[in-house]
Amino acid sequence: MLAFARSSTLARVLATMVAGAFAVLSVGPSQAQTPPAPPVKPIPRKPPTELAPSAPTNLVAAQLPTIHCERVVGLRFGCSTGSSAIARYVVMRNGAAVDYVDATTACPTGPGGDGSITTANLAGDGTYTYTLYSEDAKGRKSALSGKATVLVSTDGTPCSYPGKPTEPALCVSGKCELQKP
Repeated sequence: MLAFARSSTLARVLATMVAGAFAVLSVGPSQAQTPPAPPVKPIPRKPPTELAPSAPTNLVAAQLPTIHCERVVGLRFGCSTGSSAIARYVVMRNGAAVDYVDATTACPTGPGGDGSITTANLAGDGTYTYTLYSEDAKGRKSALSGKATVLVSTDGTPCSYPGKPTEPALCVSGKCELQKP
């Protein structure tokens, strides 16, 4: 709807839109004015996205000496970091999850420090490939660590002979045997 008003010295035109969101005021040619700009609304910002934990780094696997000729592997790695607390580490052996370790046990110095995990229950002598990933308290998983491969053989590894722990002994065919001088 338009309304027009005239005066003897100056022509004024007032146009008003029905919605009331926009108004134009036109005054004679020498006094033209532009309407004020509408207020600028700030762009809503999304809260920062929480990221999954970083992958464990620098994974190294090595067979550990045991007392009773068991097949035990020690894993050392750089602990994950994340925007939420790391809850646990998952040990993968030859592509299958075989162990879950609480983060405070695996990484006692905290995120970004050095971690270690000991894993056993190996099926027999042979080559094993390990990877790790971490999970945070919200269930988000990191990418897999790099691979670490270890050859496990109980033959020739030091052991502790029952009743004679100070005597030199080696694992032979899965049994601890005293070594003859």
